[in-house]
Amino acid sequence: MTIRILLALALCTSVANADEPAEQIVAKERPDCKPNGAIWVQIDYLDARAKSEQVTATLYGNGATTMTKQRGRAATTTKGQCLAPRQMAYVEGLLEDSPWKVTKPKTAVPCEENTPLSTVVRVHGKKVFTQRGCNPDTLDEKSAQAFEKLKRLLPQALRQECLDNPLAKGCS
Repeated sequence: MTIRILLALALCTSVANADEPAEQIVAKERPDCKPNGAIWVQIDYLDARAKSEQVTATLYGNGATTMTKQRGRAATTTKGQCLAPRQMAYVEGLLEDSPWKVTKPKTAVPCEENTPLSTVVRVHGKKVFTQRGCNPDTLDEKSAQAFEKLKRLLPQALRQECLDNPLAKGCS
């Protein structure tokens, strides 16, 4: 009787998860989740001010995620959680469907926002776009949407307690 109830609960849970959009499924912690394979996506959050912390979020081909914080020459890398195969298929679709076409303006665009912050996205090792406060370049619509989804999905896989304290148990 107990086994039937557990099987029914497991089935209900898997069916419920099957209906969730892949971008909303929270990554699961797996002990075998170590960064392996090619880097699919790397997002660098950069600050040009002296002695500022630079942060890089990385997604590997096996679904593993990492976050590296660097200040000067000192760096700490925090392991995140693994994306599920369904999430990886979703990310793969985003990457394949996006042309990553950058358009430069034909005339100079006046800059009204001067900020030292920038975000660089790399796909399969190739820099595809740099987002800045004063960047006249624009990304095509499909790629811009994929970029926003990736910026939301990657941090979800990096556990908050590890972001707050990279030295916490299981974080490094």
